[in-house]
Amino acid sequence: MAKKRPRLTSIGGFGFGAGWDWATTDGEVARRLVVFLEDRRALTQDHHREDVGYVVESVLRIREQLTKTLQELAPKSGADHSVRAMRDACLLFLDRVDGHQWAQPEFFVALGELRAVFAIYVRALAERYDIDVHGPLGGLLYAVGAPEELSEAAPGSPGET
Repeated sequence: MAKKRPRLTSIGGFGFGAGWDWATTDGEVARRLVVFLEDRRALTQDHHREDVGYVVESVLRIREQLTKTLQELAPKSGADHSVRAMRDACLLFLDRVDGHQWAQPEFFVALGELRAVFAIYVRALAERYDIDVHGPLGGLLYAVGAPEELSEAAPGSPGET
């Protein structure tokens, strides 16, 4: 059963009334997104087995699911930033590979960058909401640093000497 949280929908007047409904928690919404992403081969398939058409179609479906997830999350939720970053990465990937043929270096570079962004932000969601990530996607999560580790190591970042 999905985890729910009460959401205030109305407040009474002098008769002291209130109304609410039960909304799915952000953690449950994030868990559903991770389960969906675990099944996306475009995020985990070996580069030499990739087909541009298949990958583009998969990324379009991922972007659509990310948009639906944003609509389900509470305003200013802790998952909002991660989901938006992954959706932005999808748009960037689609812009970069538009019109490229299979096996061109630009495609593989863009796909690698997309996968790195997803590894960072799926890991952030998994850690924040205590979500177990299964399958090949789970193996990718620790292949790159956490978002705060990357910002500390980035050239020109504050505190660098």
